[in-house]
Amino acid sequence: MKRARAVFLAAGLAACRSPEADPGKAPSPAVAPASPKASEPSRLVGRWARTDGEYRLEIDAADPAGRLSARYLNPRPINVARAEWKLDEGRLQLLVELSDRLYPGSFYELTYDPRSDGLSGVYHHLGLHQDFDVAFYRLAHRMEGEGEE
Repeated sequence: MKRARAVFLAAGLAACRSPEADPGKAPSPAVAPASPKASEPSRLVGRWARTDGEYRLEIDAADPAGRLSARYLNPRPINVARAEWKLDEGRLQLLVELSDRLYPGSFYELTYDPRSDGLSGVYHHLGLHQDFDVAFYRLAHRMEGEGEE
């Protein structure tokens, strides 16, 4: 488990460089394409629900350097220590590491499936020393102000 995690992180970090790392290069403006490809990280942005409970993953942004802006809820917020994406053989893969009470270093390794518009993979629960096969489906887009109290 730790080796797979280290390989994912090392490969993802080696393949991605942030614009800040090269001061001579201006960052490219973020422009959404008219029809996003399945391998584009923008496909990960959205609200996701795990199929077996009240677990939610909310991804607000995916930057070109491989970082994700993400929140995790069960159903209350759990601290996300790291959230990253990478492309592996044309497939979008995610790593979401949690760091909170009862979640010390537990993490998700997920792959995006463009046919089902879903995420699937493994949840490594380090507190229980167990791995769980998991799947997430995309929640419908919520209109601004909807559901707020």
